[in-house]
Amino acid sequence: MFGIYYLIILIPLVFFIWKITERWSRFSFWGPSIAIYKLSIDENSNKFVIYARRTGIISWLLKKLNIENDFQFYAVSEGFYYFVKTPISVMREFIPYSQIAETAYGYSRNINILRMILIAILLFFVSISECGFSFRTWIILIFVVVAIVLYIFSKRIVLLVESTGSNIIGARFSEGVLENVKIELSDIKKIATILNKNIVKVQLRK
Repeated sequence: MFGIYYLIILIPLVFFIWKITERWSRFSFWGPSIAIYKLSIDENSNKFVIYARRTGIISWLLKKLNIENDFQFYAVSEGFYYFVKTPISVMREFIPYSQIAETAYGYSRNINILRMILIAILLFFVSISECGFSFRTWIILIFVVVAIVLYIFSKRIVLLVESTGSNIIGARFSEGVLENVKIELSDIKKIATILNKNIVKVQLRK
């Protein structure tokens, strides 16, 4: 009886929350990302450097041993560079400012975790009204707390640079938690502004 009761509540709740949040995921950037371990932005000279690695504690340990993939994104006076280094290879890609057609940036968090949080909160109130702070209620509460923490750390910030030949260089960044490196949307906005200023400066010279 308990299972049927909760199923009757859960199905319409899931449908309602899904419909409400469906339009929120239009610009979802959730997916594999790289963790920033060093960030330098100089607005006076219009230059920046982003150093990143793969996410996870194993990647962090391998980086300490200097045997992990290394990613770099940086702007210099002549253009934008994308650099990838592995223990056995190196690749550097360059786009001059005169060849950059578009830049874009933004951020999002995991919409599915948010949906689970909303459903769990509603189930928490249903459970507490039915049987108070029972074992089941505490399990739901713990789940909500853990999910909220996961949601907070699910932030992904994206930077896209497209050349006139439709070649797109982009990356999803997450914060380097182990290195205590925070990155905000304002940081990526500064980076995009630096690129756009350099692009406009080059265009005006023509």
